[in-house]
Amino acid sequence: MPSFWDDSERARAVMKRLAARQRTIEVWRGLEARVDESVELLELADDEELAADLAQEALLIGEEIERRSFELAFSGPYDDRSAVISIYAGSGGIDSQDWTEMLLRMYQRWAERAGFDVDLVDLVEGEEAGLKSAMLEVRGDAEGGGAYGWLRAEHGVHRLVRISPFDQNHARHTSFARVEIMPETEGAADVEIDDDDIKIDVY
Repeated sequence: MPSFWDDSERARAVMKRLAARQRTIEVWRGLEARVDESVELLELADDEELAADLAQEALLIGEEIERRSFELAFSGPYDDRSAVISIYAGSGGIDSQDWTEMLLRMYQRWAERAGFDVDLVDLVEGEEAGLKSAMLEVRGDAEGGGAYGWLRAEHGVHRLVRISPFDQNHARHTSFARVEIMPETEGAADVEIDDDDIKIDVY
């Protein structure tokens, strides 16, 4: 039976996530201790100066809780990983292909402003305008979590309703594009296939 430590790369990734979870627990326990201490001091407070100090401490604790609560939104199993964004034009013809290109530019600019590294992996242009599909790799960390944690809510079908710039009658068009967000894998898994499970047909 293979050992957990046989795959050193996977083991390091797991230990990294475990250490992050432990740091989160320590932070919340520290906040709990600060709250308990402030409550005890408040019960003993008999002067305005101490009461003012406790009020200031309460504000600081509240700000810290708000910030840490935001970080908990990135507590998914893959939220600390890089992400792969795939965008596909849906129904709507040229307008959907144009919408796909708009989404690509939006994700690129957002990722760069957020401090992520962005690589364009694949691009299929439309016949007249826009894109049929595109694929981006977004790597790195921003406040709270990795690229996948920030982007996973973007997964799904995106719709745009507008006056089409490609329609001579200036009619209103609805365009669709599908966005798929996948977390970066930790490496290829070794798959063993028993010879008895292989069947070869020759025609």
